[in-house]
Amino acid sequence: MFSRIPHYGSCTGLIKTPLSMKIVPQAICAALLCVIAVQGFSQPTLITSHADPLPGATQPCISDAMYQVIEQRCSTNVHMLGLDHLGSQRSTSVPLSWPLRMANGLNDNSYYIISAYVDQDQSAGSYKDWNCGTNTYDTHRGTDICTYPYPFYKMDHNQVEVIAAAAGIIVDKHDGEFDKNCVHSSAQANYVVIEHADGTFANYFHMKKNSLTSKNIGDAVAAGEYLGIVGSSGDANGPHLHFEVRTANSAAAYKDPFAGGCNTLNGISWWAAQKTYTEPSILRAQIGATDPLLTSCPATETPNESPCLQPGSDARIYVFLRDETQGMVVNIKIKDSTGRAVLSWPLTSAQTQLASIYGWQQRLPSVQGTYTLEATYNNTTSISTFDITTAQCRVASSATGVADVAGIQQATIYPNPTSGKLTISGAGLTPGQYTVTLRNMLGQDMLSDDMHVEGGESQKELSVASLPDGIYMLTLEGNGTVTTQKIRKVSY
Repeated sequence: MFSRIPHYGSCTGLIKTPLSMKIVPQAICAALLCVIAVQGFSQPTLITSHADPLPGATQPCISDAMYQVIEQRCSTNVHMLGLDHLGSQRSTSVPLSWPLRMANGLNDNSYYIISAYVDQDQSAGSYKDWNCGTNTYDTHRGTDICTYPYPFYKMDHNQVEVIAAAAGIIVDKHDGEFDKNCVHSSAQANYVVIEHADGTFANYFHMKKNSLTSKNIGDAVAAGEYLGIVGSSGDANGPHLHFEVRTANSAAAYKDPFAGGCNTLNGISWWAAQKTYTEPSILRAQIGATDPLLTSCPATETPNESPCLQPGSDARIYVFLRDETQGMVVNIKIKDSTGRAVLSWPLTSAQTQLASIYGWQQRLPSVQGTYTLEATYNNTTSISTFDITTAQCRVASSATGVADVAGIQQATIYPNPTSGKLTISGAGLTPGQYTVTLRNMLGQDMLSDDMHVEGGESQKELSVASLPDGIYMLTLEGNGTVTTQKIRKVSY
């Protein structure tokens, strides 16, 4: 059974901040005893483990008064649109797809944790989810799906999108509300309500301010169509989606899309493909020169991941787990450019927890080259590539949030981030022919062009306006050298 955490339909209580977390002695022993010693490496030291569980909340994230307002608005709009006269034209059922997706540029293994299901226990002061567990809270009528890790960073950078779980008509929509709430309140949320062809409704709550679809009430949306960005608007204490389904335009008609032994609201699953009750997985593995900054709501976290590190330096390696399960093993490896594991150690989970973070301090080898951090948990693997180099390596700035990789030392690239054009100045470059390539984080070529430098005065412009927002790698190759820098594409 999972330990409960505090939330008002949210998940910021999953991890304590700052990183003053207890160390699990058993995990340290497991990590240290199984290290493969290689010249140039020291044994990794576990410096951070997941937080202690805290008691759950008892307040609903949508008040009865707010439900009444939304129901009245929907009733008016449904009548105006003529949807209350469909009758027998409605289909018999509409299966639901998952209502979130990763935006282009986000390359984590996964991005969410279900922090609360529908409460199946109608008695006051007690709660029970569809699987007869306690991953819910009293009177909760929806499924809370929070973003993790770095929820506010993901929100600020539009990394997790809310999408339509099924095709339908927008029957209500509200935007413009403050989206970084941290405590239980009566604040208004940004939301979208969609009526499906079978007369059922889906409510999408707590979205980011000014991120909602440009479509209006009465417009049709397709399954999988963009609706907004996960935020913390309304009665919330962290970024998450409150996803709620009903058989009619009434809060009393709410259902639970998950089928299970303790679902007394409906006998079958509403999902096209229902997810399992728990999904033990590694969401992200990262390496950097310093620890990530896990701030308190509403401040934005700083991942401090750096793919460019100094030889022989002390690095910080972090893994983020979903549904950590006691007895399961995380296997961490560092591989060289040939694929050989130069360091490997396990960590056996000592507790069962919705979300977990583990961090190690590790001395890097002095041999320069490209290395790979690989972490595996429950048959899911997260891979992060980094360079050990003496070349110029800048820490991510607050302006771009991007760490440069083996920086192009004699060329100037601007602006970064950029929303339209990217300029490469050849001032200081050795004269000659260069190839400029822009790749996404999957290694796919997005743009490629030649650049001829004469007397160090040439410039090259690349148009990136048509590319999706996200992180890209710009490679400049020529005169026997290959240098790479991270670029962020944004929409202002």
